[in-house]
Amino acid sequence: MHVCLTALWHPANVRDPAGLIEADAIRRGFGEALAARGHRVTVVREAPWRATVVRQGVTWELVPPSAFTRASRRALGALGHPWPMVPAPATSMIPVVEALRPDVIHSFDLALYPSLTLLGGAARRLGVPLVAHFHGGAPARTPVWRAIERRALARTDRLLFTTRAHGRAWVQSGALPDEARIDELFETSTALRAPLSAAGRAEARARAGAPDGLLLLCPGRLDTVKDPLTTLAGFARVAAARPDARLVMVWNSGELEAQVRRAVANDPVLAVRVDLRGSVPHTAMADLYASADVVVQSSVREVCGVAIVEALACGVAPVVPDIPAFRRLTDGGRVGRLFPRGDPAALAAQVLRLLEAPVPRDEVRAWFDRALSFEVLAAELEGIYAGARS
Repeated sequence: MHVCLTALWHPANVRDPAGLIEADAIRRGFGEALAARGHRVTVVREAPWRATVVRQGVTWELVPPSAFTRASRRALGALGHPWPMVPAPATSMIPVVEALRPDVIHSFDLALYPSLTLLGGAARRLGVPLVAHFHGGAPARTPVWRAIERRALARTDRLLFTTRAHGRAWVQSGALPDEARIDELFETSTALRAPLSAAGRAEARARAGAPDGLLLLCPGRLDTVKDPLTTLAGFARVAAARPDARLVMVWNSGELEAQVRRAVANDPVLAVRVDLRGSVPHTAMADLYASADVVVQSSVREVCGVAIVEALACGVAPVVPDIPAFRRLTDGGRVGRLFPRGDPAALAAQVLRLLEAPVPRDEVRAWFDRALSFEVLAAELEGIYAGARS
């Protein structure tokens, strides 16, 4: 089967094709796993330059945006649509996709409706199915966008969400008539791994500069979605029961950073127990996961939860809110603990429960390998493609 994966926008700060591909973990992971299963895979993605790159059995066609796309992006940006996820039609990519004559087109930008409409038209002309994967966004709200949305989704054969609960918003809004075309598939996976043995973890702790004693790790943006203030309040309760506990927080961005720093500085318990590391290279995250006894996060909602996927791949059981993505990631709480979102007391109680009855790291990793790896997801995707083509 010839599979065409698409990405209809590009980050603003990319410098060269190799860097863009390396940063594109989703299409790279799915593409290489599908190629390993014997499929021909071409990724067509927007980039600042035109280039063709072959890597690990996957062909990457990098296509610059057209003048029309750039102008549309500027106009929509002026109306408040932030770069880079501006829903401007990716007109330059459509001829490249059609020239490939793939057996299936897989878009990873379900909510970019103008471009999805164009891809759907290309799929109809080629007589092949279009699969759209959800990676964020919400049903359209204004009449104009609702009309564009309905047209785009009418041309889409399968819609992939981490859980059906994520897709029901489109049914409830009237954008989809029912759930018949919805399939469940995790948003992404990871190639990150960490040592599971005590000796390997000790070496990782030394490299990471991890503090002695019980270590909790909180990776994620400092924003209202990740809700770091609930994490801090919960950790304060953990520290009351376990004075040896320490919390390391890592993040790349977030509008709540000043509030988090004030909360830590103004609390004598947190001030000596919380390490606000900020941004760290992704290559250093494996050592931090290996160092952690528990990963905690307080997200109020998630498409999937990349940090929790990484924690599971590294063998660390998480304590996370009881929301659809995390229920599925933790196998209903079997390889982690779930608490009501926004409840720091419940967070602390579940951390202490997990410490009393820890889930073995090899068991956590085995669950990831069995259910969450790119190799497993590619096999599931293969079946979705076959169903869409039948």
